[in-house]
Amino acid sequence: MTNQNSALILIVDDDDITRIHLRQLMEHAGYRVVEASNGSEAISTYTDLHPDMVLLDAIMPVMDGFTCCAQLQTFPDIQDTPILMITAAYEPAAVERAFAVGATDYITKPIQWVVLSHRIRHLLAASRAIKQLRQQNQQAQLREAQIRIALEAARMGTWDWDISTNQVTWSDNKEALFGLKPGSFDDQYETFLNCIHPQDRHFVNISIMQAVQTDTEYDVEFRALLNKGMN
Repeated sequence: MTNQNSALILIVDDDDITRIHLRQLMEHAGYRVVEASNGSEAISTYTDLHPDMVLLDAIMPVMDGFTCCAQLQTFPDIQDTPILMITAAYEPAAVERAFAVGATDYITKPIQWVVLSHRIRHLLAASRAIKQLRQQNQQAQLREAQIRIALEAARMGTWDWDISTNQVTWSDNKEALFGLKPGSFDDQYETFLNCIHPQDRHFVNISIMQAVQTDTEYDVEFRALLNKGMN
């Protein structure tokens, strides 16, 4: 039984019997299925429906699977779409060519249906995981951009100090905060201390060290030197 939320699989094969068997196997496993009898039809179907996976026969008339697979690589979303190439027999040259044109995996004829079922399930699971990771990365990048805009608007910044390397990682607006020339801040802890008013410098350093030693929050106000002036 299939539903609208199940994966859509595009079956591409010029042999009617093979397509029937593949459709029955896919639908029995709960997937939705669309078919194409050659590479040209597959390109058109992919353009219209953007399936979640492609089962692609290697040798077909009109346009073979290798050419079709290569052309599918021009679609922006193909990086998330597994392409399982079906070859007539294990021929190293054919397998190498399949991977060279962008196939994700391959299986040989005669098809071992149990093996094919496992391959499809694993490839779809990997594809879903990659999509979720990419979406999470995009969301994280969006949040970082929003935070950066808010900090710049408020003339605030963030920094992170790696004690083991003495490396200080600042937000992009660090030079602007201290009135320095772009690229003049060398990301060392001492450079940060030198931007603090001399009368506050010792207190700030002690406060940070105590926070590190006691694993507590660091919260202290101080004056910064801006363009050799004070603020």
